[in-house]
Amino acid sequence: MGNNGKCLSVSMSQGTVALNHNRREHTPKNADANLSHHNVYIKTCSDLEKAFNEIFGNDVANYNEKQTRSDRQIKNYYQKIHSSEGKENTAKTCYEYVFGFGNMNDNNVAELSENESVWDSRNMLLEFEKAFEQKYPNLKVVSAVVHMDEQTPHLHIDFIPVATGYKKGMEHQCSLTKALENLGFQKTEKLAVQNWQDDVKQMMTDILNQHGYEREYKNNTEKHLSVDKYKLLKENEELLEETEINQKVARESREQAEYEMNRKAKLEKQNDEFVASLTPAPTKTVKSIFGGEKEVEKSADELQRDREILAAQSALKACAIRQEQLQIKTKQIEELSKTVEAEARQNEIEHKSLLEERSALDKEKKSFAVAVALKARQIAENVLRSLGIRLNKGHDLTEQINLAIQQERNGEEQWKQR
Repeated sequence: MGNNGKCLSVSMSQGTVALNHNRREHTPKNADANLSHHNVYIKTCSDLEKAFNEIFGNDVANYNEKQTRSDRQIKNYYQKIHSSEGKENTAKTCYEYVFGFGNMNDNNVAELSENESVWDSRNMLLEFEKAFEQKYPNLKVVSAVVHMDEQTPHLHIDFIPVATGYKKGMEHQCSLTKALENLGFQKTEKLAVQNWQDDVKQMMTDILNQHGYEREYKNNTEKHLSVDKYKLLKENEELLEETEINQKVARESREQAEYEMNRKAKLEKQNDEFVASLTPAPTKTVKSIFGGEKEVEKSADELQRDREILAAQSALKACAIRQEQLQIKTKQIEELSKTVEAEARQNEIEHKSLLEERSALDKEKKSFAVAVALKARQIAENVLRSLGIRLNKGHDLTEQINLAIQQERNGEEQWKQR
């Protein structure tokens, strides 16, 4: 398709869920209130918790109905997920992504009246939002707004990921990774979410092309990049990323070595302090008869008593340090146990999946063998029928074939005698 020199870049970035901002309940500083009437509010959401619980309401009810213990029931699924947000490997209740065509240099809303690409971008974003919902049904869109009152036209999409295929718990659960897996986006050399983002950008590129535009690839130094240059740039970025990873590993190794050296020095200092603590001061301060103070030597019994007190104090301190170390070690073991348990569960799931695949393959092989046998019998029956022989249910197939051969030979003899 010819593009008549029209080019726009595509952008996709994950943002922070801000439904009030998207609905324009107040005009932000970077927006022009005089242009806000051009905004398109495809979908809006004023109560995320309500929308979330409506999506999973039936699943929660079905799950709770099966629970014999009330403490295992889910009171509020939104709060259950929301309370764990921010922790490692936890789901989020809602995700927001911002999509756009072009940038402020070639697609600025300030040129709304004379730049047709601004209006084209608005229409393409509306088309893209519709395609997004159709292609990714597991990403339930609760808010979709096109803003035309900031620097460039852009689309905010807020969605709740809905995943299925669980063997435990609710039938449908909130998980972006699992939802993307349901949509066919598996982890390869990239994460599943990266493969999905590539697919989204390709869909945006297709819409650009359908409207007579070519996609621009941009970086910090060149305004326009050809596809070949873009690929080269990506290769350089990957090489740079790999270098940064290697540098990070080296830095972490150096930091670990420094930590071990500091730890050793600290232990040696603690040991020196411990040894010193076992040696009590040889003198003590007492009041003189004139009201002043003076230093006198301690008796042998006093020195022995001080040694015993210091030894007891040092022992208590050593016990406290050891207790703290044990608590740290226990926590590390617990974290490791969780990791091992998670890996074991994943291995179990993969093992069950392999068993199911093997069972399905065995069934397929059996079905194929039966089909082959039936086909062989059909061919044999056709051969026998072509010789004028009618199969009888109780006859042995070998005998019938021999009989057919004998009849054929008799026919040949009769023909020769004629």
